Formats: sequence, C-alpha cells, structure tokens
Amino acid sequence: MDKPFSYYVSLDGPHLDGLIGHAGLLRFDWPSKKITIEYYDGVSGGHNISIAPNGKLGLLGNFSQQVVVVDMENMREVERQSTMEIECANYRLRANTHHLWFDDNQRFIGAVGDHIYLFDVNDLANPRMLGPPNSSMPTSFAGMPPRGMSSWATSARKTRPLGRWASSI
Repeated sequence: MDKPFSYYVSLDGPHLDGLIGHAGLLRFDWPSKKITIEYYDGVSGGHNISIAPNGKLGLLGNFSQQVVVVDMENMREVERQSTMEIECANYRLRANTHHLWFDDNQRFIGAVGDHIYLFDVNDLANPRMLGPPNSSMPTSFAGMPPRGMSSWATSARKTRPLGRWASSI
C-alpha cells in the first residue's frame, strides 16, 4: 500500500511572462489524487514554495516583494510582510523567492535587496540583517540544503566560506 503524501507547486500568473496576475499554490494529495489550488490576492509571480521541516508552514517565494507565510494544511495565508519596508530592491526580479528554514520551524533566512536576513514567523516586520551574500544570486541559495540550516552552517564553515553572516546565526 502506498503511503499518503502531498506534493506542492507554486503557481504564477496566467499571462505570457508569468509575472502578471495572482501567485498561488497547487497541492496534489496521494492516494486520493485530489488537487487543490489557492491563489493569493496582491501577490504575483509565484516562484517557489519552501516548506518548514515539520510541514505545517510554507513560504511562497514570489516577485511581488513580499514574504508570504502559508498554512500548508489548508493553504490559507497566515501572515504577509512587504520586503520594501525592510530594504528596497532596485528592480522586481530581486525578490524574496527562496528561503531556508531552521529546524525550529519558526525562523528562516531569505535575501532582501542586497542582504541576507534572519526572519521569525512571529515577527516578520523586524528581521535581523546578517550581511551580504557570497553570491551574485542571493535569492537562489545555490548549494544550500532546504532544511537544518543551523547544523548545515556549522559543518559548511569547515569546507567553504559563507560570508560574515554565517558565523552570526
């Protein structure tokens, strides 16, 4: 017998470039084969969903300069914060699209403008700036695992430089 699971896909707008229109999520549940779709008003360019280690919360990466926290069970928005209040980005594609969760399911890091920030889901308006990334694409977090950032940062410091921010986590 197959074990049940859910598979999530972020959705972008229905237009040619994908950046116009609502961002959303699609969930496919197995073995019921049920598909659920939820769109979020005021959020555009859905790009990536980062799910917390316990599977209860997700961060909808998007191109509308917002951090969007979603309840993964019912796919409803829990919290939202404009990143333009934190640090301005000079163009839309420098958005908060990828995130790395800590094992505590409350904290995560994400790129805003030219810096990496540490966020807490209970206080999105006051993230802590960790510093600039060691990459020209800070939104991608290339090479970083999706979970357990705290343990990863400790072991990775031995193998490659992570920048000033890694030592302050």
